[in-house]
Order: sequence, then structure tokens, then C-alpha cells
Amino acid sequence: MALVETEYVRETSDGTTTQQLAMLRMTHRMRVSPHPDGLLVEFDNQKAIAAAGDMADALGALLPWWVPRIIVGRDGRVVRIEQTERVQELVGRVFEPLATTPTEPLPAAVKDLLAIMASGAGLRSLLQDDWDHLVGKWIAAPLDSDAVESTAVSMLFNSIPLRSTVRRQMIDRTSCVREDAMIECATFESRSVVDRDSLPVLQNYLSPGASNAGVRIVGSERVDRVTLETGTMLPHEAILTRTVQGTTELSGRTVTTENVQRRTVRFTYVSAQ
Repeated sequence: MALVETEYVRETSDGTTTQQLAMLRMTHRMRVSPHPDGLLVEFDNQKAIAAAGDMADALGALLPWWVPRIIVGRDGRVVRIEQTERVQELVGRVFEPLATTPTEPLPAAVKDLLAIMASGAGLRSLLQDDWDHLVGKWIAAPLDSDAVESTAVSMLFNSIPLRSTVRRQMIDRTSCVREDAMIECATFESRSVVDRDSLPVLQNYLSPGASNAGVRIVGSERVDRVTLETGTMLPHEAILTRTVQGTTELSGRTVTTENVQRRTVRFTYVSAQ
């Protein structure tokens, strides 16, 4: 069993000042047990520690951690998710202590996102991507520092392709602690940079019409860094950072901006209670 601490932060910077747009810290519990189809991963006991800003952003980044039951196959891919109908209830429980008044409802943007994900298909796709970056794509990764570079194509809404250059490698061999025992671990990194030719596609997807107002995306990068046990692939730390660089015209001068979303997840393994 693992006690999991998760933090999501979104901030923007103009090179001079940095402004925090959203923050959510929460804890929950993860249990892993054998299952006829592979492994059963259960998440429960979610608790909010602190929150500020746009909770829709935070929810979108942390939603996979509210799915109660995940069945993972022997190949490391998600077979199915269960009890998705409970996600909205669980999220409501987390947000309730953060409300400024006892009767304050969930923000409208949060409700809209939950409604979309309650369909099951959207939530499963989001969770599969999240699980792949946490564990799945590292199962067969070599334990050496040689980098592997490839080209990836992801599909945005309306089947519009977004091309990226991806560089993956093991960046460190280290030791982790599990129930007071020292375990051999490795830290892997995946760095995905959107190709220059695809930046206009990304801009139209994220901010339609923004270019007409003098706003332009000039760079986008996603960095996944995970520390896993080499023998079991149990995760101990996962840091996901998404960065979008842009330029905008302000008072007759060009200002460079940076929008950063960072999610940090740490796992502390303890004996089952």
C-alpha cells in the first residue's frame, strides 16, 4: 500500500514577475493486488490539503487519481476502469471542505469537465495516457543512459495531427525506500517538443483567434520524469511539466511569456493497515 501526495501548480511569467493561477495539494491511498487480468490498482481516501485559483485546471490534471479501480494488463496497459460513476461524488467530497460557504456548489467549469468525463470513454483515454507516462512506456526501457529519439503524432479534436519530437532515456540509477528496505530504482525522462510547423495548429486549438490579438505560441514542451523500482516498476516519484512559451504585444513592445503546469506525485510505501 502507498500513501500518495500530489501537488498541481499552474503559473505564468512575463520574464519579470510570476503569477500563480492555480494550485491544489491532495493526498490519497493506492493499493495494488493481483487480478485475473493482471493487476488491480485501487485509489481511495482522497483528501484535499490546500487549493487556490482555477480548480478546473487542477481537476483536469488530477482526475485520473479519483478513479476508484483500474485493471492493468500484464503488458502494462489499462484493460478497463471501474466505478467511474463514483468520480463526481468523490470530487465533490474533496472540494466541499475548500468551499468558502457551506452550501457553495462545484464551480461550473468543474461540473462541465466531470460531465464530459462521466461518459467513461473520455476518462479512460485520459487515464490510459496518464498511466502510460507513469509506468506503461517504461516497462521495456533499457537500463542505460543512451537516449532514444522518435517522432510522435497526437490527434487533437477534429482529427488534426500535432507532431512532436520525443527524446527518452534513463537519467539516473538510485535507491528508493519501501517499508524501510532499500530498493534499486531508476529515473527515466521523456521530453516531447512540439515541432515548429505544428505550433500554429496548437495555437488554434488552445487559443482560437489569439493570433489576431498579437499573441503567438513560439514553443511547447512536455517533460515526464519518473522514478521506478527496476524489479517491480512500482513508482516512487513522478513529475510532469508542461511549458508553453509565447510572445505578445504590450505597449508597443514584444513581451515573452511562459505558462507552466507542473504536477508532482510522491509515493510512500507502508505495510497494509
